[in-house]
Amino acid sequence: MDARKSAVCRCNVGFSKISPDKHVDVCVDSDEDRGSIPLASKLLILSSLRRDNCESGNESDNTSANVGETSTGSRCGGSLEIRHPIRFVGLILNPQRVRAEYPSCYACDEKKVSTEHAPPLCFFPETKDENGRSLYRKNLITVPSWEVHNTSKSDDDLYAAFHLASTTRGNHCAQLVRDGVIARRIERDQTERGGALTRRILTQIRGFIGKNPFGELDAARMVRFLTLCARGLYFYDKFKPLKLPLRVASLDYDLANNPKKSEALRLQRASFDEEMRGSEYRGSNPDVFQYAICEKPERDVTMIEMIFLGELHRWAFYHPNAERQVF
Repeated sequence: MDARKSAVCRCNVGFSKISPDKHVDVCVDSDEDRGSIPLASKLLILSSLRRDNCESGNESDNTSANVGETSTGSRCGGSLEIRHPIRFVGLILNPQRVRAEYPSCYACDEKKVSTEHAPPLCFFPETKDENGRSLYRKNLITVPSWEVHNTSKSDDDLYAAFHLASTTRGNHCAQLVRDGVIARRIERDQTERGGALTRRILTQIRGFIGKNPFGELDAARMVRFLTLCARGLYFYDKFKPLKLPLRVASLDYDLANNPKKSEALRLQRASFDEEMRGSEYRGSNPDVFQYAICEKPERDVTMIEMIFLGELHRWAFYHPNAERQVF
């Protein structure tokens, strides 16, 4: 497969090797610089200690340590009396507040201006129960962001939702996404743009499996989407940005015209499952989305597995020996 061309829809985005002896077809790096910024270095708060802090104690979701000076410090009962405390260090420990007060974007060093959902909100059906409670939008993951990594990528988000929800592997939530946000977008495209999106989709069809069409995929666009989604999940879990150069992978291949390739991808999937063995899968809406993060410092390997709409497994990973490949 030519990595510079759009991939077949059902194969989606492939990748290269996770270890020196394991390969898959297509891979790209993000162009982020390697490294990460620890959260504590940005959320360490130094401020003047007021009298009421000493008298009333700290907020319920904070811990702090007093740092002071004494002019005539004395010991009483084995403890040092700090007569003139002048500074304190407070480290925020409440997870929601940590994320809310983080000063910069989950994916870069730009100042945060908003919050981003990971994955984007368009993946989660709006269905509610008889009491008006959301069935598939419980405890959604949000992270601090700036515009380029939030609203400016909304077209990429919708593109990814359309392709993932349209595959035959999707579950009932995929149908809800198609009937909801995707249907509204196509209707708006018809009224506002004369059906430009619909015509573009039709030109990408390359054949049929039974009654189901398959076609080309904008692989670079899907890579951007999956990479940022993985970075958001990592930040949410680890409270720090992931700035390693990531590659993304999809190992689905439903076409019957290349059994050798299908077998190679099946074996690669088995190796990925082995890498992720023992990882905890999280997500309050498992029919829509689950994820797991696996880090192996001894090998300098980081993997994020994302499961969309039931059975659509995608990976973002870093391996020090992976070769760079550009679309």
